[in-house]
Amino acid sequence: MYAVTREKEVIESMEVVVYGIRYADTYTVHNVSTDKSAVENLVNDFNKYNLDPIHLYDAVEDFLEQ
Repeated sequence: MYAVTREKEVIESMEVVVYGIRYADTYTVHNVSTDKSAVENLVNDFNKYNLDPIHLYDAVEDFLEQ
């Protein structure tokens, strides 16, 4: 099952909250977006459509290209 991760990063001397995606303890994509709701929607879709975790990185890349 996919879940949203939350981390703090320093970008241009400012601390920013960024959200990523984790699948179990196997796969993690850090810093997908600062938009929490967008990442939550993406995670919901991944869970709804049972995205195979081997496609996680490609699916995130597709999302970022939109």
